[in-house]
Amino acid sequence: MNEADALVDGEPQFWGGCEIALNTEPLEVIKEILKACGGRLFEIGGVYKLYVGAPGLPVLTMDDGVLRADEAETAKPIRPLDERVNYISGSYTRPEDGWITRVGPPRFDASRISADGRVGADLDVPVVQSGKHFQRLQQQLLNNAAKERRHNLPLPPSAWGVEPGDVLQWTSEHNGYEDKLFEVEHVTDDHSLDSVAAVLEIDHDDYDFDPETDLIEEPDGVLDVDRPAPKEVGSFAVAGVANVGTNNTVRPAVSVSWDDPDDADVTAIRVAYRIAGQVDEPGYAFSYEPAAGQLLIVNLQPATNYEVKAQFESFNGWATETTPWLPVVTPDIRFSQNDFNAAVNARMAQLDTASQAAIATVRDALVNDLTNLAHYLLGQIAKLDDQDQAYQATQGAAVNVVSEEVVTEKQARAAAIQSVEAALDDAAASLIGQIAEVDDKHNALATLFGQVFAENGEGAASALFRLIAHAAPTGVAARIALEAKTAAGAYGEDSAALFLDVIAGVGSVATIKATAFRVQTATGFAPILEVQDDTVKIAGNIGVQGDALVDGSVTASKIAANAVTAEKIAAGAVQAGNIAAGAITANKIQAGTITADRIVTNGITQSDADSGSASGAANGTWRTLCTINIEKDSGTRGVMFLGIISGSLGGSTSQSAADIEGRILRGTSSALFQTSVVATIATGGAFTIPMSVGFRPGSVPNGNHTIRLQVRASIPGGVTIAASGYLYSMLPRA
Repeated sequence: MNEADALVDGEPQFWGGCEIALNTEPLEVIKEILKACGGRLFEIGGVYKLYVGAPGLPVLTMDDGVLRADEAETAKPIRPLDERVNYISGSYTRPEDGWITRVGPPRFDASRISADGRVGADLDVPVVQSGKHFQRLQQQLLNNAAKERRHNLPLPPSAWGVEPGDVLQWTSEHNGYEDKLFEVEHVTDDHSLDSVAAVLEIDHDDYDFDPETDLIEEPDGVLDVDRPAPKEVGSFAVAGVANVGTNNTVRPAVSVSWDDPDDADVTAIRVAYRIAGQVDEPGYAFSYEPAAGQLLIVNLQPATNYEVKAQFESFNGWATETTPWLPVVTPDIRFSQNDFNAAVNARMAQLDTASQAAIATVRDALVNDLTNLAHYLLGQIAKLDDQDQAYQATQGAAVNVVSEEVVTEKQARAAAIQSVEAALDDAAASLIGQIAEVDDKHNALATLFGQVFAENGEGAASALFRLIAHAAPTGVAARIALEAKTAAGAYGEDSAALFLDVIAGVGSVATIKATAFRVQTATGFAPILEVQDDTVKIAGNIGVQGDALVDGSVTASKIAANAVTAEKIAAGAVQAGNIAAGAITANKIQAGTITADRIVTNGITQSDADSGSASGAANGTWRTLCTINIEKDSGTRGVMFLGIISGSLGGSTSQSAADIEGRILRGTSSALFQTSVVATIATGGAFTIPMSVGFRPGSVPNGNHTIRLQVRASIPGGVTIAASGYLYSMLPRA
């Protein structure tokens, strides 16, 4: 490249260009380029080397003693006559001539023509675009054609590495040479490191060109191209306007107008705009219908000074004029209620869709779990029937005495069993986990409730358990409700209920709703305390709890002998929390006072519940929301857990369901059991994960167990997760 860029008479020594048709062979293109620079291209062991211009400096200086004696040196001192060119004509192209081929002046050597006659050659080089460049090529080729001496030189291994294109300096007494230069044309070598080089004499002076003496004047005729005048944007004007969009939203804009160019060469108009005084790259708006004469620039700031300019685009590349910057002020149009209404309505539609999907997911999961539980309970009841039959077979006549009662009991149990599966289906439809509802965009209500239903030949009964959380502008409230009614009655009107409330501004309140409130003993049915119709009825003696008495007011001397006996203490009235440490010792308990029939059994169920929240980076870490503890013993007939997780993601709204998981876990990650559920994600990153898992008696070992409700998200890119959860356990007992 340095050789080609060397300046000669104010221009590079070799330069040019051409138009190449797609059907032209690559080798033909290479040949044309080589002609334009007097280039020599050599292939050396798979590598192509290009030499242009004058040969380089010698790489080997030698004399006759260097040549190998085992092979003769041969010489060709004279070229064939047809190669002794002494007259060169040709053509080239110029942009000034409209890229039409131009014939250059011929160049010849008169003395050689006199000796050999005219031996001509044509140098047609369309790549060359300069007359001086063309004449330099003519002179170089004419001088090279006068160099005739060629030799085949047997070189020793010390000359290994000489390549085509290299220059040798040779002093030969035999040939009469002194420091004569030769260019290597090709090399033949063998495995012994011997080689034979074919060389041609050269002279660096052949490439000297003096414009004062060597340049031949050419007649100059320049093609005059009549180009159209630059195209201008006529009547260009701008104005600030209000752009009314969908849902009656109004935003500031700039209206641009111009005259129809009525020119088929104009294919588009490009409009540039910027804030007044701004030096950064402006924004652009395009119209590919320039005949329309108008354009609207949108997404602009209100009450802001802008500058606008325009320019036509030419199909043929003719010159076009750019208009001056025109000032314009956008109208002061701010966001209105219509802008927010559209966004709120769209968000409400998204929440409605997400809520419906969450309800369907929770319902399907609970129906499936309750159906499995029903099948399990039916199996356990069938086992009890088998045990009853075995017991009857071993008791003989004693069983016959009460056979009528057993038959009656079995008939009632069978009727109840037949109703269990249908009742569970109805109960599943009523057990909905923490469904959030939005009322007038201000109030929020979340409810968790469960309902059970039983029926036999005597009638039907229903019980309801509800957890309610309510948040509103006037305050917050939470309620636990336990209600019971007959099948024909209605909740709230015909039910007996216990309400535990926490109300903002009021505090905690416990309410019993019933026609009559009664307290009875564990063995008797008659009430010892009854409240009905504003009347309090007390049967028997009035007991006063110890913490209601002044310390020291009751002493042993004031209590009659045998006045306090086990039969006079209500079941459950004395608990560990009510007894001072060391107050009861073995010598203070009468023999036979504590018997099995005075110990209350564990009851039907044991349950625990907890709620909580957690937040952090969505980096795949399991995060614990809440924790409960259960006591599993041999009397437990199974374990069931119900949980629900809700939350949202921060930093992104395009996650897939596979990115978020919830699980109910016992102990650590290597626990005996766990269950995982993939989240259902709503638009905007909100998600809900309903969860439930049940185990048969033998699936969980006896002992204390810590149960955790956990959630995790695995989403790269700085996404965060915030979630809350509720976990509830049930342990049916035999």
